[in-house]
Amino acid sequence: MTLKLRITRLEDALNDEFLGIVDDDLKTDEERAAAKAVAKKEAHERWEKALAALASTMSKEHYAHVANELHKMNKLDVANPEVSNLTRQFIYMAELMADDLARPEKERRPWALPPEVAEVYLTYPEAVALANCNTCHCYLPLLPGRNLSELHMWERNFFPKCPLCDAAGRGGSRGGQTSYCSWPSPTYVHREVARIRKLREQAGAENDADVNQ
Repeated sequence: MTLKLRITRLEDALNDEFLGIVDDDLKTDEERAAAKAVAKKEAHERWEKALAALASTMSKEHYAHVANELHKMNKLDVANPEVSNLTRQFIYMAELMADDLARPEKERRPWALPPEVAEVYLTYPEAVALANCNTCHCYLPLLPGRNLSELHMWERNFFPKCPLCDAAGRGGSRGGQTSYCSWPSPTYVHREVARIRKLREQAGAENDADVNQ
């Protein structure tokens, strides 16, 4: 199953700020329209590359799960409670990977969702990409603790050794070591904290309902 149709559904996300159309030299509407058309075309091409590259790191089963959910969505909405955490993290990573493709190759990070990492996101709804490999700088999942205002006080680091480095033999016999990192996008942290708080509130309400029955 291809994700190419997702490109057309991302149109709303391709606004002026995302496309980088902030150029004081573009004086006329025609110049801005032409520049935006070029930038939009380049953004679509980066999305296609990012989606294909990220999908290539996944198992067939996990990729099918994400593809099926995306095909059912009427619009790209990572806040949709019906979207699994795996699909949500796939969207975030694809966004950042597409952005990375506009940078020089040596500045890009390895974005990947290998089976063991994808399974964590699928199994743990609260898992967030806040661990960083100190060797290859790939982002990996952590399970936040009870205090969401102190994300560095995580409850569980699923991969003390980076699965990408360990598989490739990088970082010595112990593989790439991982540690907590500050996610480059404050928007990501804000969204995830809000999402997890909502999950916990819903779980608390359900528990209260069970007690009162």
